[in-house]
Amino acid sequence: MKLPPTVFLDVVDSTNSWLRRKAREVPAGTAVAADYQTAGRGRGDRRWHSPPGGAAMFSLLWPRGEAPREELGRLSVGLARTVAELLAADYGVKAEVKPPNDVLAGGKKLCGILLEECGDRLIVGVGINTNLDPEELPEGVDAVSLSGLCGSKIDNRRLIERLIPAIAEYLSASLVPLTREDNG
Repeated sequence: MKLPPTVFLDVVDSTNSWLRRKAREVPAGTAVAADYQTAGRGRGDRRWHSPPGGAAMFSLLWPRGEAPREELGRLSVGLARTVAELLAADYGVKAEVKPPNDVLAGGKKLCGILLEECGDRLIVGVGINTNLDPEELPEGVDAVSLSGLCGSKIDNRRLIERLIPAIAEYLSASLVPLTREDNG
């Protein structure tokens, strides 16, 4: 599937919520990214906090295919693995997947994945701590930042532009389309 251009926003309530509102208006493969989310969230309505520019945050709208609900957990783990592999390849970060949806580095949270159903589509939300100071996080949040691991500021837009095709490739290989053409 050819991906439409990513929508880059300065501020949004939540990239997942934005896609949910626009799901009937935009084609599958649409991604939205934001520099700052006022109401970012993770699994179980946990709050996702990051100062402006502190995280690479985006969501991707994808055809659900025939994936039964019980397979979505497996899909989240695969998505987290895809992120971990790209971070290792591009930034030399040794990251591990903590099922069902987290990427850790040194035992601390580096990335979270939020997979939500939206009719016959899925919304894949990704948030990677990139340029935040762990001191700015709320008390009790045990997280790490990619810039702290690499020793330099991360270009969030570049990271997002690398991750979206990698995630799309994983989803294309993992989900069986709802409609199949019979060539026989």
